[in-house]
Amino acid sequence: MRMFQKVQQNGGPTSVVETMIAPGVRVEGEVASQGNVTVEGEVHGSIKTDQHLRVGQAAKISANIKAQTAYISGQVQGNIKIKDKLELTDTGTIVGDVETKTIVIAEGGVLHGKITMLTDTKIKELKPLPKSDTKSEDGDQE
Repeated sequence: MRMFQKVQQNGGPTSVVETMIAPGVRVEGEVASQGNVTVEGEVHGSIKTDQHLRVGQAAKISANIKAQTAYISGQVQGNIKIKDKLELTDTGTIVGDVETKTIVIAEGGVLHGKITMLTDTKIKELKPLPKSDTKSEDGDQE
């Protein structure tokens, strides 16, 4: 895992990566972070972050996802809740329902599922992670 390293987000914003699941790494269970998360390997379970999620082109995710923003170039199977902006690149595939305020799908990007556009009221209902615990206050364990 690389921590606190500046990386270019392949068309996304340059930011500090705080958690990285590298190529060849498989995680089963809940990934929870208050910072940025980059997935280049595999995740089976759930991913929750209060910040940015980046899914690399070779990544394979079978998980429900909650994040502030997301940039998806790989494969995701699961429901996705994004507070602000979801960007699906030309190599990205999502199989599952999506809730987001803004969505950008590049030509060639694939989405099989229902899209719900969030209002400001609905966004406030998506609670951030508690500072001292990685599980949400309402026990949500998608």
